[in-house]
Amino acid sequence: MAVDEFSVGPAESAALSCDFELDVCSWEFGSWQRVSGRDAAGQPLANDGDWHLEAGGTSQPAIFVLESPVILTSNAVAFTLAYRIIGSEGAKLELQHKTENSTWIRLFVQAGHQGHRWQHAAINIPQGSTALRITATTAMAEDSVFVDSLYALDMVPEVENLSCRFTGADLCGWTTGTWRRDSNDYVFYIHHQDVGQAKLTSRPFLVQGPSYVEFWYGTSGHPGTLTLEFLMRGRWWRLWSQTGPHGDQWNEAKLSVPEQARQFRFRTSEWPTSTNSASAFYLWSITLSKTPASRSYLTLAVGGNHNCAVLSSTGQVKCWGFSSYLGLGLSTSAGVGDDPDEMGVNLPIVDLGERVEQVTCDNFDCCAVLADGALKCWGSESALPSLVDLGTGVKVRQVSNGYQHRCALLQDGAVKCWGWNDNGQLGLGDSQTRGRGGDSDMGDNLPAIDLGADFTVSQLTAGIFHTCALSSDGEVKCWGGNQYSQLGGSAGNIGDQPGTMGTSLAPMELGSKATYIAAAGGHSCAVLESGAAVCWGANWNGQLGLGSTQAFGQNSSEMGANMPHVPLGTGMFAKSVSVSPYHSCAILQDASLKCWGSGAYGTLGQGSTDDLGDEPNEMGDNLRPINIGSLRVLQVGVGGWHTCALFDDDSTRCWGRSAPRGTLGTGSGDNVGDGANEMGSNLVAADLFRPTLREQVDGFRLRGGDERQGWLELSQNGTWGVICDDAWFQSTAAAEAACRDLGMAGGTPLSFDAGSAPILADGMKCSEGEVTLRDCTFRGVQCELDTWSSFTAPGPSGRQDHTMAWDSVSQSALLLGGHASSQFLHFSDLWQYRWPLRRWTQLHPQGSAPTTRSGHSAVFDAHSKSMLVFAGGHLGNFYNELWQFLMSSTAWQQLASVLPPAPRAKHSAVWDAKRQGMVVFGGHNPLALGDLSHYDMRRNTWSSLAAGPVARSGHAAVWEPVTASLLVCGGWTGTEYLQDLQLYNWWSNTWKELEPVGSPWPRAGHAAVWDEASMSMLVFGGVEDSNGTLNYDPVLHFYNFLANSWTEANRSGPTGRTDPSVVWDSSTQALLAFGGFNSSYLDDLWRYVTSPLELPL
Repeated sequence: MAVDEFSVGPAESAALSCDFELDVCSWEFGSWQRVSGRDAAGQPLANDGDWHLEAGGTSQPAIFVLESPVILTSNAVAFTLAYRIIGSEGAKLELQHKTENSTWIRLFVQAGHQGHRWQHAAINIPQGSTALRITATTAMAEDSVFVDSLYALDMVPEVENLSCRFTGADLCGWTTGTWRRDSNDYVFYIHHQDVGQAKLTSRPFLVQGPSYVEFWYGTSGHPGTLTLEFLMRGRWWRLWSQTGPHGDQWNEAKLSVPEQARQFRFRTSEWPTSTNSASAFYLWSITLSKTPASRSYLTLAVGGNHNCAVLSSTGQVKCWGFSSYLGLGLSTSAGVGDDPDEMGVNLPIVDLGERVEQVTCDNFDCCAVLADGALKCWGSESALPSLVDLGTGVKVRQVSNGYQHRCALLQDGAVKCWGWNDNGQLGLGDSQTRGRGGDSDMGDNLPAIDLGADFTVSQLTAGIFHTCALSSDGEVKCWGGNQYSQLGGSAGNIGDQPGTMGTSLAPMELGSKATYIAAAGGHSCAVLESGAAVCWGANWNGQLGLGSTQAFGQNSSEMGANMPHVPLGTGMFAKSVSVSPYHSCAILQDASLKCWGSGAYGTLGQGSTDDLGDEPNEMGDNLRPINIGSLRVLQVGVGGWHTCALFDDDSTRCWGRSAPRGTLGTGSGDNVGDGANEMGSNLVAADLFRPTLREQVDGFRLRGGDERQGWLELSQNGTWGVICDDAWFQSTAAAEAACRDLGMAGGTPLSFDAGSAPILADGMKCSEGEVTLRDCTFRGVQCELDTWSSFTAPGPSGRQDHTMAWDSVSQSALLLGGHASSQFLHFSDLWQYRWPLRRWTQLHPQGSAPTTRSGHSAVFDAHSKSMLVFAGGHLGNFYNELWQFLMSSTAWQQLASVLPPAPRAKHSAVWDAKRQGMVVFGGHNPLALGDLSHYDMRRNTWSSLAAGPVARSGHAAVWEPVTASLLVCGGWTGTEYLQDLQLYNWWSNTWKELEPVGSPWPRAGHAAVWDEASMSMLVFGGVEDSNGTLNYDPVLHFYNFLANSWTEANRSGPTGRTDPSVVWDSSTQALLAFGGFNSSYLDDLWRYVTSPLELPL
């Protein structure tokens, strides 16, 4: 196990800083050892510097404790952690904080072998923490943990805190230099005379999961270059830049935030000498968000002379170009794309019978991974797509095509290859071809490749005669033909003889861990974790980018630390690479594109046919990025003699050789990129998909204004939503079409804040010829599945022990009561959250109502359209009242029921719709209770049922209607936390304990809902008892009733907490969670979607 690089702020915590280069500073390190060392390539084993701490080396299980000095945290503290865990599944790393009442609470945990690559985590230390400690648990002799580089930094813990509209005096922590506010008091600008100090800089921040920065910029006159840079590994890198004037309108930029970025700054370069005093750059409304951007519009697959594209929203595939072996999937060998009438709506969709997730192509064939995990291929062996049999129950995650062989990464982590095998490229220890002579050597008879037990494949890539795999640890293994040294440092082929695979196949020495690999022809390239690119193998056209045509990697002395990096230019690094047999391309961190190698037919996009990278002084700063105007490259693919890229305007543009038939998809047979003025704004986009609203929209309306103005909403399948920004409010053509749809003559675009309305269409594009918005093209959005999203809106104040009940008819949640007792706040307020409006409204019923209370229960009866509230407590008093809130009259009434259960709080109540009754279990008053009661609403009577298992409170319960069963999970007995899962059956009036697989830690204060569609209970929050250590659990747990097993959801979402409230919306298969407590009272609202909710593109 290894830990490296902590960063803690604010300044009060500066004493935590330590790099371990001289000593252990102020930390008490117990049995940890201060060590140093270097790997076989001579690189330090530490994440930074030479020294770090190690825990391990014991023959018996052991716990190592690294404890900080006493700290003062008047504010929340941002803490970053780099770590490694090496060894068995019993090895574990934890970060805990000490609260003001001297209780240790777990904030972060990772267990099991994590590989030799440094991992990074970002954790928020709650306000009021008095100390930190890091514990390493080793279970076996091979387990180890390492720690290095602790830094105290005053960081913004959430990137959203950097968002700023620069109104009034609020700069949101940005330092402005010579940037100034304009007369409107909300726009920052920089004049040419201020350029020398023109740096607008953010506070340092942490990136936790995918994050995005969005801003609006404008120009006047003829300014120079505006650049957005990010700080990473101690230096500034370019993320985005724009040069020169951009008209008199606002322009939007949306960019992904690099995971290791720690700070932003906007910088201006020297301006042209002709710049006049009126020239300026303007910035407005910088927004940083963890909300995921919509999926890429499409993905590309580039073959030898043909290409395919997958439309992300629908999974449809279109192919164009030339393939003499039917690689277009259209049962014809005729080329497509050199005639204007062959593209766009006239370009057929390949019939694959199912949604497609990924496509890959080679010189002859293409293969597609389908949504159900099946694999279909077409081309030289089958004119139309046909299923590939890889074995019983096998599902494919990724596929890569070589020249005449293919390899698939399966969902269980195995790898299978088939096709030609004359060089051992199938990795099966022989040279026997598979899959070419019938089905006898496919299916279950096709063995998986042995890459070693500790090599977990994350990516595959296939060349002509060889194949490479990237592991989750960043290691690379290659096998097959080695004619051009494409296996790097090896002599002869690998994989064509027994005993050459498995642990006998050593990872390649690349000098560092890799994050991306690409292979084609006789060479391969990799992107290292530093962003450096390395290439090895054949180099006849300079495709290695080393300033020569000499092959590289012919022996081990040329690998590892001796491998030269491809010179990409000052301050530039690679995000990904793509290679053909003759040239290579890299997308750089600022979304620019550089290509080198053969320039035949214009493949390098430099306006010539010259090779680049084959002679000295052609790479680095001398290699110009391809001229793509103001566009940003999202994806690149390279074919035999052409290159295609997907851009941020959703266009696909290709250059190079168009012959023999339409490879570039431009409707012409002319080559592109080999002459002057063919790139940049003159580069023609391939006309592929034209999604419109015509078949997808029920109607339009204006909201937020009056009958003549407001934001535009559209209706799709009964749901109203908005069109995503992307300069939408600047489109006069769209405004004209929208107003005509609303029955008016025309209109003008305006800007409105639509709040958190759902987005039903994205990237709307209207020209001036559409009569209706239904004819405008748009890219749409694809809703993320099985993930959390924040819908926090102004409403109830932070609290715990409140209740929510869900009304499925109005799609709204009713929230009642709760407390924030340490702030002396106790609540009796009633709120309604309307999901269609994404808005809270406080209700003020007339007449009598429940008094202030917390720990009560609430259920909703759809038949009577009412919420039932039972029991609860306040300041040591306990109640057993039963109240009903009627939606029709928005009024309360108390139900004087017969023989109610004893007063109580923190019990559970569930609704049995079939019997129109409420089942109540447990609670405390103040001792824990274990009784089970049923309220019959039709008779207004209570009855006792079979007494339950161990008395408890703070548990969670759900009702399973199919078998009429109550499921009760966990709770607090008064002396211990419970882990059990109990089942009560209505028909037999009996209890039994279930023994599911993978139960979560004991807990109390959690909440649960039932998903009838999947027969699952979803459990969120609570205080978790992990072997005596208490922490607020952030994980969403799933119990599957049919499988009798527990699983965990994606952890990226709300923070851990106790006593939240949750409800279930079965119509959208979504959980809503509000509030709770985790050292502070929370008022956030989160939504977790568990099933597809696809919207059209």
